[in-house]
Formats: sequence, structure tokens, C-alpha cells
Amino acid sequence: MSHEHEARPGPNLDRRDVLKGLSATGAGAVGATAASERARGGAITGGCAINWPDPTEEQLDLAGGTPTEVGNLPTGGHLVIYVHGFFGESLVDGVDIFNGSTQATALDIALAEQNVQAPVVAGMWEATTTWSPAKDNADEAGAALAAWVADNRGAYETITVFGHSLGSRVTLEALAGLADTDATITSAGLLGPGVGATTVCDRYADGIRRGVERGVYTYHSAGDAVVCAAYPLAELVFEGEEEAGLGCEGSTCGDTPENYVDVDTSDRVEGHCNYFKPTTMDFEGESAIPEIVDRQIDYLVPPFDGTLAVTVTNDDGETLADVTVPVTDVETGDTVATLTTDTEGAGTVSVSPGTYELAVEDAGFRPVTTEVAVESGGTVPVHLTLEGPPPVVGDQAPRDLHGDGLYRDVRGDGVFDIMDVQTLFDNLDSPAVQDNAAAYNFSGKDPERVTIFDVQALHGQME
Repeated sequence: MSHEHEARPGPNLDRRDVLKGLSATGAGAVGATAASERARGGAITGGCAINWPDPTEEQLDLAGGTPTEVGNLPTGGHLVIYVHGFFGESLVDGVDIFNGSTQATALDIALAEQNVQAPVVAGMWEATTTWSPAKDNADEAGAALAAWVADNRGAYETITVFGHSLGSRVTLEALAGLADTDATITSAGLLGPGVGATTVCDRYADGIRRGVERGVYTYHSAGDAVVCAAYPLAELVFEGEEEAGLGCEGSTCGDTPENYVDVDTSDRVEGHCNYFKPTTMDFEGESAIPEIVDRQIDYLVPPFDGTLAVTVTNDDGETLADVTVPVTDVETGDTVATLTTDTEGAGTVSVSPGTYELAVEDAGFRPVTTEVAVESGGTVPVHLTLEGPPPVVGDQAPRDLHGDGLYRDVRGDGVFDIMDVQTLFDNLDSPAVQDNAAAYNFSGKDPERVTIFDVQALHGQME
């Protein structure tokens, strides 16, 4: 890339101008690799401009170099801190694209899917300025994080920190600040880090060696256009040097600390914000969460020596595939696992000894909840029967004659005819119908309420 430009953005360039400029030029600068071709599909936002879950209220405000606790932070046990990157508190055209408090919730959900039992707190800092001031703010936030850890480390069994994008600079600065103290972070993960690819060998090497117990892991991807293209472009425009981002190909220096590990996720992570997304979010590629848990934070997964063996059938005894069954610890209220039944209507999940609630809601069926106790070394069979809606008239329950979750046999007499249409119309406002709206959503319009359009659609489906 040439260092000569006819017109460079001035120091007053705001974040929206940067976003537009990088989205126009950044992805094309990655190169014609298969990974960069995938990255172009998400533009420069890297899968960040999507609908995130609700923000967490538990936050650690690191702005200005002074840590402030917000919400009800856990006072002991295991703790995970997620530190957001550039644009971390911003709205662009009313959309949360890089909001750290919502991303922390996504990470919390993703870790719970892997049976990690540790709350996630959002580390928030001012990152909505231009590039150079944002880096200065990151350094201040890192000092604040180090101060908080030094003051609070003794209250927690473990403290794990994940820094995303420029939030990795915050994390590394925190390790540097802890190097000369008695406190350490248990483990640190850098997700698509927006720092220089050689900094782990020089600027941050001492902090990595002395500020963390179990090591620093960099999860990088050649399909991450933000650090592969936008990061070096930002360094060129604002700092005068084109420097590779650590999150693109990992470290480019030979003498990394012994407790530093590069993890290449190019074959599965296809966007800058995909490293930590849960499976419940709709995105291309995969996240790095399973590998993060296996490599880095296995100590947050409790030992499992009990098993729940679940089968799901309908009220006719037919097995049901693709039914999602959340498993909730009754004592803590946490969802510790989620299984999905296979083609045989079965699924297993390993759990610690304890009491669990399995509450299933599936379209076309009435919700079912059961509570089971699991002992050490035991396997508990759980048979869940999903029943259709209750009788609309008489004693016969409606029947799903086609196996598609819709109950056309409203009268429950084994046949679908004009009398079912008439019965649905006559009882349109009854609780038996409206409280089970998904079973009668023949029009495909509103699954929450049965309307005359569903009656008309049912009539139209008669042969």
C-alpha cells in the first residue's frame, strides 16, 4: 500500500466518516484470499451491525482511568470481564453496532452454552473518538482495570478477561500495570485484537509474563477485515505507519513470551464480531467459543459426573426431532445446558449432581415442565410428552394430522372437514383456541392470536 495520498482525513474526522471510508476501501485491501472474500460479505462491520441481546446492567466503568462499579457485580467466586473495542459505546444511525454491554451479554450466553458457570461483566470505556484519542483512552482504561484487579483480586477465585478488538489494548495495558504488583489476572483472551502484531514481543511482553497466571491467548482470523485491512489503514492515516493487526495473522515476531499462544481461527471465524457469538444468533461461519473454553477456561466448567438422557414424544407416542430443551439449575436459576433432540427424539447432556428443571415450549404444543434430581455418577432418564391443545368442543382434543404442528382436526374426531372450520369459527374467542394460538396459525400471520384469517386459511386447505 502506498504511503502517498492526495488528501488525508484530518484530525477532526469523526467516527462515521472513518466507518464509511474504511467500508469503501478496507475489505478490498485484504487481498484475494478465500478468507478475505468471505470478509467482504459482512463489509467492514464484520458481523457487528446486527441485533444483539439486551445489555447487561453489571458493568465496570473504566473511562478516565478510574474504575467505577455499575449495577450489582458479583462479590466472589469466578468472574469474567468483557472489554469492548472501538465504537464500544456508540450508536450509528440508531443501531448498536459495537456496544460493549450488549456484546457482554452475547458472550455470557455463548459461554453458558458451553456449560461455563461464571457471570460476565462489561468493561466499558470511552472509545467513540477518532483513532489516536481512542488508543490513549484504551491505555487509561487499562490502567483503571489494573487498579481494580489489584484492589479486588483477593475476593475472587478467578478473574478472566476477554478483550475484543481495541479492547485487547485495554487488556494488555492492564497486564502491564499488574506486572509490578502482587495481583494477576487468571487468564486473558484477545479476540480479533486491534493492536500491533509485534507488540506482544516488546511493549506488552513483560506484562504477559508477569501479569497473568495461565497465559494470554490471541484468537485471530484472516477473514477478519477489520484487523486485516481497517486496522493498518487507520494506523497509516492517523499514525503515519502501516502496521499489521495482531488479530489478522497473530504475532509476527519470533520471541513471544512462553505463556503467550496464537490461535488461528481463519477456517471458522468469518467476521470481526463472530469470535464470541452464541449459536442462538444468526451469523455466517462459527464462533471461537468452544475452542476458547477448551484451551483457556476449562477451569470455569464444573466437573460433570451425572447425565440426563432425554426423549421427547407427542401425545400419540411419536418421537419429536429438533426440540430444544433448556436445563436450568433449580438452586441458582442458571441455564447450565441446552440440548436439541436428534431424529430419534433423544438427547443427552452431562451435568453436575443437583436438581434441574426442564421446561419445553414448542410451537403447536402446550408447554411442559419437569424437575429431576441427578446424583453423582448416575444417569437419569427423562421422558417428556408434548401434548397438543385441549379440546375445543366435547372431550376429544384436536389432532395434528399432518405432523406439521398445526391442528386442522379441531374437533378431534380423526378427520379434517368443514365441521372443523365451523368449530374454529364458532369458538374463535375461546381460551382453548386463543391460549394455544400457535396450533391454529393456519394463515402464517400472527402466532400469538387466532383470527378470521386463520379460519379462512383453514377453509382454503380443504381438499
